Amino acid sequence: MIKIINGVFGYNDGTCVTPKTPKDEPFEAPAEIEERLVKEGVAEFVGKSKEEKPAPAEDEAAEDDADSLEAFTKTQLIEKFNELGLEGNPNKMNKAQLIEAIENPVDEAPAEDEAAEDDGPDFGEDDGVAE
Repeated sequence: MIKIINGVFGYNDGTCVTPKTPKDEPFEAPAEIEERLVKEGVAEFVGKSKEEKPAPAEDEAAEDDADSLEAFTKTQLIEKFNELGLEGNPNKMNKAQLIEAIENPVDEAPAEDEAAEDDGPDFGEDDGVAE
């Protein structure tokens, strides 16, 4: 958790941008944002940060992820969706669709080698083919 100590930070919760000032209560943001704001002197860490929480064992982590996603609010799921850089508009998805997208992200476009195979033959001017 961080608290803004200098200036105003526009915090994007996935649905809107909320200004955070030194007058506001501490809040949680993605770890990389918290670290950047503290490094730039805009905020300070307060309470336990996300890094201080002990990491669960690998088997527990998989179970906890599925359970914890159910407990997330839609806003938290949208934030997670955006953190993962997933394709699509999370604001148009319901909670079940967001959980599905986070748990089972769609594969990226095929690699260049695969895409080249699907393009068909490569004809040139000398091949007698008019476009």
